[in-house]
Amino acid sequence: GPTEGPTEGPTEGPTEGPTEGQTEEPTEEPEVPASGCEAVVCEFNGQALANPNDCGSFCVCNWAVAVEILCPGGLYFNPSLGVCDWPQNSGCVAK
Repeated sequence: GPTEGPTEGPTEGPTEGPTEGQTEEPTEEPEVPASGCEAVVCEFNGQALANPNDCGSFCVCNWAVAVEILCPGGLYFNPSLGVCDWPQNSGCVAK
């Protein structure tokens, strides 16, 4: 009787907590390659291009590799100006 109680309680709590935190972090990393920028064709270094998958970010060419850059809070990328702009000015329609 008395020995069962204390052993059950502590083992449940600590094992759940850390494993949840650990599993969350690695799952975020595989999403990075599928940003939409891998579909973008870079013509020159430093080129800024619209992200075909996301109005709220854009792709900057680091030589042949397009890197995703997020626009600050709520702004959309405006491809005609090459900057993050108000959504109504950007011409981008969110999917």
